[in-house]
Amino acid sequence: MFKQLRKIVVPVFVLLSWHGSAIANATEQYFWDFGDGNYSHEAQPLHQYQKPGIYQVRKLTYQNGKQVAEQLKMVDLITPNVLAMNILGPDTGTVQQHLTYQVDLDAKAELDLQYYWLSSSGESHQGRQFAFTPQQAGSYQITLQAKFDQTLISEQNMQITITEQDDSDNTAEPNNPEDDADGGGSLYFVLFLCLFAVILRKTSFNKFTQ
Repeated sequence: MFKQLRKIVVPVFVLLSWHGSAIANATEQYFWDFGDGNYSHEAQPLHQYQKPGIYQVRKLTYQNGKQVAEQLKMVDLITPNVLAMNILGPDTGTVQQHLTYQVDLDAKAELDLQYYWLSSSGESHQGRQFAFTPQQAGSYQITLQAKFDQTLISEQNMQITITEQDDSDNTAEPNNPEDDADGGGSLYFVLFLCLFAVILRKTSFNKFTQ
């Protein structure tokens, strides 16, 4: 059977050791596959992983050259290195506004994670950033999943409130060139009438004084 597993997580590598309370049977032989390309025939091996990962450890037990037992155990050295994961981006917006979200990961070591995004309206994306353009007002949920080789490590959700665009415009409407042209023509016509009236009045005055 598997001995009690004790793990110590450090930023660069991890030490794993198995300890048993009973003395190993002298007639038993062991084969350990640590899942990272390294092996051991010791009864209680001490193994050092060089980088965080999720490893399947396999232990085979033999007696008199014949296999009598096989045990498998998954060793997760990713999750203990994740301190926090959050979604960075606005929680409000307007219809047709382009909203961008990105991963904020705080970890004790560099982790080879894959990020998957999903919105409640059906959009999905893979990567560290997610662009979302809501088509109508309402409440939406953005989901971010961090995985390592399809194993879910962390999941975060964010609620977003979307409102209609404000189309009101308090600025004065620009003048219509045609209106300007009409206004200019009317002004010229009034000036012409005034000038004609002055000339006519002057002519009448001259005739009256002669």
